[in-house]
Amino acid sequence: MNRDYYEVLGVPKTASEKDIKKAYRKLAVKYHPDHNHNDSAAEMKFKEVASAYEVLSDKQKRAEYDVHGHGGPQAGAGMGWDPFEGRRNPFGADIFEEFFGRHQSRRPPRARGDDIMAEMGVSFLEAAHGVSKDITIDRTAKCEPCAGAGGEGVKRCEQCNGTGFSTIRQGMVVMQMTCNQCGGGGGQIENVCGSCQGGGHVIDSAKINVRVPPGVDSGNQLRLMGLGNHGRGGPPGDLYLSINVQKDPRFERHGKDIHSELKLTVTEAVLGCTKVVETVHGEKSVNIPAGSQPNSMLKLTDFGVTDLNGQPRGNHKLEIRVEVPIELTSEQQALFEKLRMLEAINDSLG
Repeated sequence: MNRDYYEVLGVPKTASEKDIKKAYRKLAVKYHPDHNHNDSAAEMKFKEVASAYEVLSDKQKRAEYDVHGHGGPQAGAGMGWDPFEGRRNPFGADIFEEFFGRHQSRRPPRARGDDIMAEMGVSFLEAAHGVSKDITIDRTAKCEPCAGAGGEGVKRCEQCNGTGFSTIRQGMVVMQMTCNQCGGGGGQIENVCGSCQGGGHVIDSAKINVRVPPGVDSGNQLRLMGLGNHGRGGPPGDLYLSINVQKDPRFERHGKDIHSELKLTVTEAVLGCTKVVETVHGEKSVNIPAGSQPNSMLKLTDFGVTDLNGQPRGNHKLEIRVEVPIELTSEQQALFEKLRMLEAINDSLG
């Protein structure tokens, strides 16, 4: 059996609209599902309070209820009540805004600015040693004439009545969506700024100094916090720079090791020698041992690239390339013939 609606709200039958609204607001807060998790009794009382208010807050329904009670024409009015609507806005738009101290014509919510993705090219040696260089980035900056507000004065959005969302009902299904007119802010600017056309920001070409750490490689990404696009009331976004290392004909990089070729003549490879080689850390004098074989490798410890994770620096590896002469002088021809005879004698002696 349904309880008397006046009894549910705890008000006399002579209560004014103001008293009914006040009583409903107090009970709705008390029994709201957000304040009574997993409490089925509180949820039932919340629905009962909402049903009572639905009838007594409407002059026509209240008059019919006073005459006919629960069996009158308004019977079952509460059956169409959406329990999820109370979770979103239990007091109706006007009471909800009043209770929480919000104004319906509120400004759009504070939004963080968008991040910017860009590419930054560095030379092979700049990547190895690190570099500080200036780049120019096009980004959105706060509009100075309106201080980023987009204009002056805010009026309540007519489409969502200032709530910031629209409710769509399809049978028993109730969906809530952000208002596409005000973007969820609940308000619209009355006097739009002519400089930014209400956006609150303008396109700005900014010169930024970037410190690239030693050891970066292609595909590494640098994050510069706060150097992205302007935020609408919130902080600016970040700037992400994807590193692109240019090739160098002298060197190849394998992880944190550097590879290069060392060309030797047959005599240098056989007898050994001292060669000055180029590294990413400058020229280095290297002793080549006698009998160095083609495609063998010499290692220069700690002459590689700095490790970004703080591990020891890599090495420089020299790949031996023995150059065999194509054309010989008569003197060279005679020397090689003599060498071949000696090798034949050694082979026969076994």
